[in-house]
Amino acid sequence: MNRIKRQRIDDRTTTKFEHLSNDIMYELFEYLDQYNIYESFYPLNTRFQDLICASTLPFHIGRVSISKPTFDRFYDDIILKNMHRISSLVLAEPLNIFYIPLLLQNTSKFAQLKSVIFFYIDLNYVKNTLNCLVFSRTLCSLTIQSTNVQCITNTTEFYQSIFQLSTLKYFKLSFVSGVFTDLLRISPDEEPSSIEHFVLNCHCTWQFLAALLSYVPRLRRLFIHGLHGDAHNQAEEFFNVPNELIRVSLCLFSIEFDQFSELSTILFSNLQVLHLSVYNRQYINAIKWEQLIRSSMPYLRVFDIKCADSTLFKDQNDNSISCQSIMHDFKSSFWIERQWFFTHRHHCEKKPNEIFYSAKPYKYLFLN
Repeated sequence: MNRIKRQRIDDRTTTKFEHLSNDIMYELFEYLDQYNIYESFYPLNTRFQDLICASTLPFHIGRVSISKPTFDRFYDDIILKNMHRISSLVLAEPLNIFYIPLLLQNTSKFAQLKSVIFFYIDLNYVKNTLNCLVFSRTLCSLTIQSTNVQCITNTTEFYQSIFQLSTLKYFKLSFVSGVFTDLLRISPDEEPSSIEHFVLNCHCTWQFLAALLSYVPRLRRLFIHGLHGDAHNQAEEFFNVPNELIRVSLCLFSIEFDQFSELSTILFSNLQVLHLSVYNRQYINAIKWEQLIRSSMPYLRVFDIKCADSTLFKDQNDNSISCQSIMHDFKSSFWIERQWFFTHRHHCEKKPNEIFYSAKPYKYLFLN
């Protein structure tokens, strides 16, 4: 008898997971993907089923590896009844063959859809889906990740399908290989893009960037993994460019400092943050940088640079230059007042083996 009483007391005093309030449950659910919530809690009891299905809170469907029968069950129990609650969606192989038809047939029902990520899926699926999302008034973030730039058969049509998304603010495009070289030829009668944050996690040419920027007048943040140029590039190719750029991150290839300087005069009048990675010793001239920043980037508050070259501390005649003298030039009052400090490193085995880069607080942003 005493044992039974003690057991009853223990049952009353022990807090179990199911004793948590609905509000706390919902807070916990915010850290989980909807499929994981479904798989873990939906089969337990009717209370959890009601919590999952009766809520009006938005939810996220991430990247999961499940079979077609499992997906069908998830679709019938959750997705079909709650399309209006889906706020973000990850489309990835092999589930794209299940999700894409769903999107194409029910675009109007995704009333809270804010973010879509395409992860290594056929770009034909991407194009068809974007055409159906063109009337969305909630989509503000889009990410596309694929293998090679050459997967895009028509660059102009591809970007046109992106720019016609009228509420899009953030766009990230990633490719493992390839370089964007084709010029965009979008009609000037088209409405300008609403994109404010553009991440091009692949390589493109100077001419491609010049054309691209003419279609994104509201752009404020720009990241380009690899910008390629040549000796014939002219800053005049950049026309009708956004005038509100405040944050830029670039990795430059075959672009002379004077070319970059002319480009800065056109693009960076309101710039506040600059992250720059280059492979050209011309970019470690403190006097030229000070002149450029004073004249073309008066609002710059973060200057982060990494310059790597096997002949970094040599002049044009291949004569050695004292790295101490170069570092000394970057210790004038101009740099100290702004708290911009720099250091250098020499690798014996790794090439390029000489590296000049920003020290704290931006140390090694590009080196990892």
